[in-house]
Amino acid sequence: MDFVAVTYRWCVGSWLLAALVMATGCDQAPPSVEVKGTVVYAGKPVFPGSVIIVDDQERSYVGNLDDQGRFRVLVESQGSVKLAIKTIKLGNAGRMPASGDPDAEEGSREAGVPDKFRNANVNIPTKYSSVDSSGLSFELASSQGDLGTIKL
Repeated sequence: MDFVAVTYRWCVGSWLLAALVMATGCDQAPPSVEVKGTVVYAGKPVFPGSVIIVDDQERSYVGNLDDQGRFRVLVESQGSVKLAIKTIKLGNAGRMPASGDPDAEEGSREAGVPDKFRNANVNIPTKYSSVDSSGLSFELASSQGDLGTIKL
């Protein structure tokens, strides 16, 4: 076998081995934690809205609050996280007369509003809308993602 053929095989083999070694680490996803909890304010579940979680690498994750104030968010890291709560203002949806007639009497609105929105709790202090001012921070571990009840 001549020198060129041996060198060629050695170079190709080395490149293939290097590519294989580098590819084995590519499928390694960072450890994920399912973060869940319930948000309440003044004894009532906060809803409708969202929970924003920001990890120590400034990556954001968002989960919706259901009508019981519960949320679930898959976070792709462990360690320190900060939380913010954003509520969705319903505007005049809760004050709309059932008939759709804007001149109808205010008291007739209840029939046209879905039950779960009648008791919406969205009037939380604005400081909770930012991770920098909310004061809500937690340490996440791979086996612990249940934050329990977060009382604002």
